[in-house]
Amino acid sequence: MCLGETYDFRRYIPAENETITLNISLIYDLGMRLALVELKTAIGHLVLNFELSVSEKTAIPLKFKITSATPQPVDGIWVNLSPRV
Repeated sequence: MCLGETYDFRRYIPAENETITLNISLIYDLGMRLALVELKTAIGHLVLNFELSVSEKTAIPLKFKITSATPQPVDGIWVNLSPRV
């Protein structure tokens, strides 16, 4: 350090924040992947062990909500599950 220079501690702060953010994003990414694997496994078990059929409560043809960004049925989709023999 030369005369006239001051010690600036703030130059070390961004590197620490970047590693913390990186670690949090890695944990979040692993958690999201695990959740997707669990969801796919649960759906696979349902399809394997149960017969799926549309319930009488489901309106056919489907009517979708206009106000939502993604297509969503107005009254929902009702499904009957019956065990496979």
